[in-house]
Amino acid sequence: MPTFLNKVVKLSVDRTGYFSMIPAITQLIVKIIAGYISDWLNLSEKLKLQLFNSAAQIGCALCLLPLGFIKSGDGLFAIICFSSSISFLGLVTCGSMKSATLIARSFTHFVMAVVQAIVSISMLFVPYMVGAIAPDNTVEQWRWVFFTVFFILIFTNTIFCIFCSAEPQSWATVQKKQNVLQS
Repeated sequence: MPTFLNKVVKLSVDRTGYFSMIPAITQLIVKIIAGYISDWLNLSEKLKLQLFNSAAQIGCALCLLPLGFIKSGDGLFAIICFSSSISFLGLVTCGSMKSATLIARSFTHFVMAVVQAIVSISMLFVPYMVGAIAPDNTVEQWRWVFFTVFFILIFTNTIFCIFCSAEPQSWATVQKKQNVLQS
């Protein structure tokens, strides 16, 4: 976000840093509200997982697309699009992240650690991907960055919706052993 705002939209570095905190704040608010809405909805748990994850991924993808067509100096519009896209991702808390806790039960800590490790490792490749697709930081090059992210979000959401589960998996259930005294 800061690179795009500085190099393409032409916002100063100090302003891009300041504006970079807005999406995190709005995402926190969305997460809190989404949790209450998820608890309130009278739908099957699996359907709620699919709905929230789809809203998160598709909402984020749709908010990023206009950035590929932005003009230099449209800083406010860019910040609104970025903030909205990151805010939508807050709904993942009631989607794929909740699914991980539901299927893993007492092994949630391990599963979430693996999920976060995969997310962190994949985020290491983002700067290289952006550098390869948008080496000159033109809006036309960044358009391809946003198209790529759009398709990744839609594809991964489709995979999630197909394989999503809200039921504990067999490997996640701990069998209690009964001690039987033999006489």
